[in-house]
Amino acid sequence: MSFDTSRPSAAQACDDGAVFEPVYPGTETGIGATITVRGPRSAAVREYARQKYSKAQAKEQAARKAGKFAEDTPELDEIDESLTEMALVYTIGWTGMDKDGAALDFSPAAARDLYTAHPWLREQVIAEGQDLGKFVRPSAKSSLSTPGPSSS
Repeated sequence: MSFDTSRPSAAQACDDGAVFEPVYPGTETGIGATITVRGPRSAAVREYARQKYSKAQAKEQAARKAGKFAEDTPELDEIDESLTEMALVYTIGWTGMDKDGAALDFSPAAARDLYTAHPWLREQVIAEGQDLGKFVRPSAKSSLSTPGPSSS
């Protein structure tokens, strides 16, 4: 077996995105719409993580200078908002979403409203986006040798 190094990088595959159909909670039933998500090695997701880390680091340094401890226990609303922001970073677009019987075009504002009203969708978006296996897969052709004829 060999690895073809000319394949697109994980970062490129993650930037290209992957499409999935969310399912209703506790079921295997798809919602009838698809969401396209970026992967964990995409430039946008990495930049979001870098900004979050830098902000947390700056907060800690400011607290140290003031002789205090940085507050490390966020409020529930902060966690909820942070998860929504993360889902927004992962989301590239969608198809098949409706609102009041009309097609709901993708926009960051529409996605924020959707993920706030339906946190279970947000959770699925984050889970799909964080799964590198959704973006980097073995090639269709096998690089293993074909076994020879049997000697029976």
